[in-house]
Amino acid sequence: MVIMLSDKENNLDRQIAEILSRKGADVVLDNMISDKEGAFTVVNHHKLSDIATKKGIIIVTDSIDNLKSQHLPEGVVGICSEDNLNALKFFKANNTPVITCGRGSKNTLTVSSVSEDSMLLSLQRNIEDINGRQIEPCEIKVNILKNEDIFSVLAATAVLLMYSITP
Repeated sequence: MVIMLSDKENNLDRQIAEILSRKGADVVLDNMISDKEGAFTVVNHHKLSDIATKKGIIIVTDSIDNLKSQHLPEGVVGICSEDNLNALKFFKANNTPVITCGRGSKNTLTVSSVSEDSMLLSLQRNIEDINGRQIEPCEIKVNILKNEDIFSVLAATAVLLMYSITP
């Protein structure tokens, strides 16, 4: 399961959900439900108070303040942008491994180059997928649609890598 946390549904949430839906994920958003019997389900939730899942992915798409009281179970992996300090503090407080996404070279997943219809992304270090398999650093070419946000593409790619699905 992939849970997107934000204060309210935003463009990043929708873009991430649309990218993952195109790759076969089931999606449940405020204004969108798709059931494709996919490999995983994407859920967007605002002000979630309890997360009880054995394993999954939490994407924090904006800098929400109400994360302090939230507790994450073991087996969850976090995804956020490199400059989302609230999310980074939240994941650290929960001892949750995190995949940072952005343009900086210190991110786990970063952008090597961008063209009109594709991006070349770079996985900078080993990560462990949700089944415990190691994914080694590599470059990944992904096709993009016009006006897709870089973070949305990076976050969706990180999710696909975590589920061993070719981006």
